[in-house]
Amino acid sequence: IASVEKAEKKLFELIDEQFITDEIDDPNVDKLPLSDLKKLQEKSQKMEVEMEVCRAPLNCIRLKGDVAEVRQLKIDILQILSSFEKHEGQQREAQHLKKIVQWKRQSSQDSLEDYDVQQNYEIEQAHSDGWPTYTYQTSSEYYTIDFQKLEETDHSSNTTCKVLRVDLEKQYREGDLPRSWVS
Repeated sequence: IASVEKAEKKLFELIDEQFITDEIDDPNVDKLPLSDLKKLQEKSQKMEVEMEVCRAPLNCIRLKGDVAEVRQLKIDILQILSSFEKHEGQQREAQHLKKIVQWKRQSSQDSLEDYDVQQNYEIEQAHSDGWPTYTYQTSSEYYTIDFQKLEETDHSSNTTCKVLRVDLEKQYREGDLPRSWVS
């Protein structure tokens, strides 16, 4: 009987060494899209790791299972949370940047059109980093902005239009107020 108890104790110790519970506390857990959470749930099921997602106010993910599997899933979750946080930071920067710099393109009617917030951010980043050109895609169209010529080329039609970088801070310092401020 003593040897059975000893074997049982050893077995439980081995199980305890192989299985762990871990928790990830992060305020972004509550903001994760359901599509990301679904992918993580599917992965945890394949890995046979129990995963519990606690939304606000706890904002945590609890993992329980094999040590190696829990550690791997935790790394994957932390990478998703990190990229989500980075994306949110870029969105905040883009919103802030639109108050400082606005890139515009000349439309076919010779009026100036603002680039959207995200495109404006990406164009300004490329310009600030000293890139000679910047290429982007909208649906199936490719465009390249040449910063030396201040032109945008539409690759599908091989047409060009002028682009303009407007320094909004300088414009406001020189006395031009935004139209929305003037009654």
